[in-house]
Formats: sequence, C-alpha cells, structure tokens
Amino acid sequence: MTDPDGTPEVEQRLAEDLDPERHRAPSEGIPQELSDDAGGEDPPPSGSGR
Repeated sequence: MTDPDGTPEVEQRLAEDLDPERHRAPSEGIPQELSDDAGGEDPPPSGSGR
C-alpha cells in the first residue's frame, strides 16, 4: 500500500470484496432494488417505466 500507483487498484479490490453489489461493472446494470433505495437522488433511466 506504500506504492501510490497501486493504491487505488488495491483499495478498489478491497471495496469490491466488501460490497460487490456496489461495484458492479456498468455494463451489468444497476439492480432495481438498489436504485429504488437511492432515495430519488438520481432520476430513473428513461424507459424504466417510472
């Protein structure tokens, strides 16, 4: 963790291990239950029926 170039990668891996649902690849999409719990901070994607 002392190498500044490697730190973000290591931290991201650790974060993914702790909360894989939060760090999904964008191509996988957002699980509907998580987007519902966001509290309406972000507008729903068009075509979602909401």
